[in-house]
Amino acid sequence: MCETNAYSVENNKEVLLFQGVVELRDEGGALYLKNEHGMEMVFYGEIQEVSLLNHRILLKRR
Repeated sequence: MCETNAYSVENNKEVLLFQGVVELRDEGGALYLKNEHGMEMVFYGEIQEVSLLNHRILLKRR
């Protein structure tokens, strides 16, 4: 599988938010992430960067 990890920028550092992300949906500033186990989380912010090669999603709080 090609799961990726989601990170948030907090105090100029990348903090791991969620592992094994297989789905990401943006619904008006609410980002819905789901992992390979079916667990979900909501992050209120925006996508700053997605690196498919490095399996990394970088999110930024609003």
